[in-house]
Amino acid sequence: MIYELSEFQILSLMEKAAETAVNKVLTELGLKKSQVSQREAFKRFGESNVRRWRRDGRVNPVKKGGVTYYQLSEMEAMRNINELYEKHFNHERELIKTSHPNKNSGK
Repeated sequence: MIYELSEFQILSLMEKAAETAVNKVLTELGLKKSQVSQREAFKRFGESNVRRWRRDGRVNPVKKGGVTYYQLSEMEAMRNINELYEKHFNHERELIKTSHPNKNSGK
């Protein structure tokens, strides 16, 4: 399978990979929390996103003492994936708009 990526897409992937690596190192050094409560996850990542990721099996919560926790690295990875898709599709829409400027004007 061969993928074609634009320079924009490659830069976005590199940025997210570097961010993920830095977060992992900070967590391993104990400078960053490794887990967040469900309440905190809802605040940071959006309740609908967290529920969808959980339903789809993309994040795996753990219950401790009646409190649900999520691995912060999993949550950040899912947010990064969402951001990459969003950037990609917004970029593609802009390319379509600029290549067909009169398509939406009714002319």
